[in-house]
Amino acid sequence: MKISEEFYNGVKLLEDLGLKNNATIQALAEKQKKELKRLAIERLEKVKQLIQNEELKELKEMIRFSPAGDGYGCDNYFIDFGSEGDRGDVDINDVIELMEEFNAKMKKGGKR
Repeated sequence: MKISEEFYNGVKLLEDLGLKNNATIQALAEKQKKELKRLAIERLEKVKQLIQNEELKELKEMIRFSPAGDGYGCDNYFIDFGSEGDRGDVDINDVIELMEEFNAKMKKGGKR
């Protein structure tokens, strides 16, 4: 997810400057978490609007296919929370994991 790449690039820069485990990293994590939440909520609101208005073509453009992979699970579709410039699809689990990482950085700062 683009926001995570920006966060880790920012943390690496701060660490390279010798600023480890400090309030600057915590502030960066807080800012990025706020933006992530905004983007995720915006995406969910858009999905809600499209469903209410029965704009199914546009709704289909927001989903991605997820094959089972091992041949035993079930293929399914998911809402893509990614933004332009992302390297791959972003599902809700990716959003949750990233928020957990931001929360951890906000509590202690420091390395990933």
